[in-house]
Amino acid sequence: MPEPDTFVLIPTANRPEFLAAALDSVAGQTGRDRIREVRVMENGGDRRSEAVSAQFADRLPIRYVFRQPSLTPLEHGRLITGESYPCRYVAILHDDDWWAPRHLSCSFEALERNKAVACYSASYDVQAGRPAALYDGSLMCAFACGYPPITRNWSMDLASVLVANFPGTPGRFSTLVADAGVFRECACVLDSGNDFDNDRMYSVALGTKGKMVYRPLPSVFIRAHPGQDGHRHTGNEQFDHALQTTVWLFAVAKENRIDLMKELEARLNACPRQFLEAILKRLTIPVLYQLLRTMPDLPPLLLEYWRQIERRDADSGRGQSPAPASLSAPASA
Repeated sequence: MPEPDTFVLIPTANRPEFLAAALDSVAGQTGRDRIREVRVMENGGDRRSEAVSAQFADRLPIRYVFRQPSLTPLEHGRLITGESYPCRYVAILHDDDWWAPRHLSCSFEALERNKAVACYSASYDVQAGRPAALYDGSLMCAFACGYPPITRNWSMDLASVLVANFPGTPGRFSTLVADAGVFRECACVLDSGNDFDNDRMYSVALGTKGKMVYRPLPSVFIRAHPGQDGHRHTGNEQFDHALQTTVWLFAVAKENRIDLMKELEARLNACPRQFLEAILKRLTIPVLYQLLRTMPDLPPLLLEYWRQIERRDADSGRGQSPAPASLSAPASA
């Protein structure tokens, strides 16, 4: 039997009724024997989470931490990711999400078989009154990896990670299990102040440290509900932060001698026809349109798709969705 070598980190904020479900899912893991500590970190000022945590003391090696005074969500995330954990792996679970029973054991197997520094898993979005839906980030990972069978885990080099994260992140924090040292090394990306796109930045940062693996079979449930985030972003804020991250992706690619446009073009050319339109739609969100439309090396398939949209919108009198007036795409990305 392996020694306990994993810290499970659960940031929580005024949601004790959700925290109980999250902890119950941790206690039900087939890989529970590898958990060295479950650290519940209350950042909302509601100490009822302490009583909830105590209920699991006979099932989990649990430790409760109360943050006083409360921090902003980004500050709390920076504190959590920047700490040094005496273990081999770190896994994150937000207080309002939960894991299927084999999430940890399958993640450990994927990490060790692929000699990877981080493992993300596919997930379901769960919202009251609606059926659970597979998060569409899996589509971009499939695209980046060349559509391998879903019966095995997908190994991703940095080029694949960059392509998968191009229009948004497939890597959600509650699905992440990572090497503890690498996890801490990547904490500096949160210093950017980007509290809208920090999960996307973290995924790419992990990809710069070594091989990443993606598990296409879902094992995490992400709860969507009102008041989920500590800060509601305006349309301008979302666009600004997404643009900031996309420009940064190009910088990461350049630093690692990766031609991101060539990588994107190669995958578009190899994309099975039945998936192509769905991928092209993902690559025509306004922030990418504004940033890439004037690039001389834009993949021809993507360029033609945009031209079709422009012609259609011109015929209907709508016009292409612009960037917010206060923003403009960088002259050189």
